[in-house]
Amino acid sequence: MSLQGVYQEANGVLGWAVRLNWKRALWFSLLSKATTKPTARHLSAVKTAIHGLKTHREPLVLHGLKGRELHLAGCSDAMWNRPKYEGRQGDMMMLNDESWDLERDGPKNVISWDLSEDKSKHSSSSIGELIAVCRLIKRIPRCARFIRKLWGRDPIISIFVDNGALHDWVRSGILDTDTEYQGMFDYVLQQIQKWGVRMQWITRRAQPANCLCKPIWFTESIYK
Repeated sequence: MSLQGVYQEANGVLGWAVRLNWKRALWFSLLSKATTKPTARHLSAVKTAIHGLKTHREPLVLHGLKGRELHLAGCSDAMWNRPKYEGRQGDMMMLNDESWDLERDGPKNVISWDLSEDKSKHSSSSIGELIAVCRLIKRIPRCARFIRKLWGRDPIISIFVDNGALHDWVRSGILDTDTEYQGMFDYVLQQIQKWGVRMQWITRRAQPANCLCKPIWFTESIYK
């Protein structure tokens, strides 16, 4: 079998291995780029990732909801390389009760996650964060309706960001840079108001969506 065939087969195994592992989902996304022209180094990376997943078991754990209120929490993050005009965005959703606190309890009951590449041209990483929040907000209605159908009541909805500029834009309602993104910003504000979303700023050390933008090994903190 050719190197390409071996690589595609091994990378397919990696894809299934991270299907229920949000912390390592980015590995498959990055390594899939080499599917058409893999090298021995790419194959070695896939093998290392698969071996790591076998050695460090990370099951998807879901906890029971005991509180009276449901809390749908979304986290989004972005990585931006300005010289290359490329980056990545990642977001995730968690469903807990009102007693849960992200900075105190960490990510729990992760029910959804997504990641994407960003090749748009903008001047700051904060715009990348805005794009990530917009992607997250577009997925909130479906989750909220599903929760309402299952539990018969609407959840509290929060979004956690670690970008101070973005948080200030939303709080003031004013986008003071890259005005070509004004339409996207207005949409975000409209959806926040429509769904009663609370946007909260958190420290970078408490942002779990970080590992959806930056590949992190098992021995490293996901908040690196």
